[in-house]
Amino acid sequence: MTPTAGYGRDARGGHNGRVEVKIRQAGVDDSAALAALQLRTALFAYASIFPTEAPRPTLDQLALDWERRLSGQHAPDAQGYLAVVSDQIAGGIMACADPGQPEIGHITRLYVDVPHWGQGIGTLLYHEAISYLRRLGYCEASLWVLEDNARARTWYERLGWICTGELKVAALTHGINDVRYIRTL
Repeated sequence: MTPTAGYGRDARGGHNGRVEVKIRQAGVDDSAALAALQLRTALFAYASIFPTEAPRPTLDQLALDWERRLSGQHAPDAQGYLAVVSDQIAGGIMACADPGQPEIGHITRLYVDVPHWGQGIGTLLYHEAISYLRRLGYCEASLWVLEDNARARTWYERLGWICTGELKVAALTHGINDVRYIRTL
C-alpha cells in the first residue's frame, strides 16, 4: 500500500491551521512503537475510569499483543494503519473480521497520542480502517469501547455507530466493562 496523505487540524494554529498526516500500513516492526503509544494514551484517557490500584499492562504485554495482531495471528485478514506526523507515530488502528462473528468486520485499537487529540487524526485512521473493511466486502462492522469512555462513545455515535447494549468485562477485579457497537458500512 502506498501511504496516503491528509491534513489534520493543527490545534496550535500553525501551518495555516493544518498539519500533514501520512497514513500507512503498520507492520510487525511497528509493534513496540504502537505499544508505547497505546500505553501513554490509555494511562491519560482512562485515568478517570480505572482506579489507581488497577494493574497496568506492561509495555512488553502490549507489544506482544500488537505483534500478534499485525502478524495475522489474531485474525488472518487483520490490517493495521499508522498516522505519522513529522516522522513520528501519532496514532494507530486495527481492522479485521469480528472475532465472535467473522461474517462482519471489526475495528479495534484506535489510539491517538494525546498531543494530537483534536487534530482529526483519529478520523483519518478510522476512515482508512473502514475503507479496508469495505474493500474486503464487509457490509457491517463492530467495535467495543469502555462503557464509561464518554468521549469515545459520543464520537462513535456521531459517526453512526449504534450501541447494542452487549457488555463484556474489561477489568475483572474492578467491574469495568466494554460495550459493543455496530454499524452498517
